[in-house]
Amino acid sequence: MNHRAPSPAAPQTAPSVPAKAPALTCRGLVIGYAGRALLPPIDLTLARGQVTLVAGRNGAGKSTWLKSLLGLLPPVAGAVEVSPAAVRMSYVPQAAELDRLAPVRAARVVSWGRLRG
Repeated sequence: MNHRAPSPAAPQTAPSVPAKAPALTCRGLVIGYAGRALLPPIDLTLARGQVTLVAGRNGAGKSTWLKSLLGLLPPVAGAVEVSPAAVRMSYVPQAAELDRLAPVRAARVVSWGRLRG
């Protein structure tokens, strides 16, 4: 008799997304407020696992761009495509309307960025 140990079961994993598949794409994205553009159109593709730095002076449009990527602010024109399997995004605003009489610890504010998922 030939007794062989059963082979271990393959681990269960979530469907994979190719490492170089677009995680986020901006096509002709124009950001701004009340229909007024702040920047020229943005065309950008970010791959899964790619690290990207967004830098600029105060008022340059960094936070406005991030709000548009998250769907918190509608674009003036163009489109944002986000691969839900490849991207998890959160945003913690620089300033918010908080009740100064009800103090909030930093950990609590950070947890608010995770409320959706």
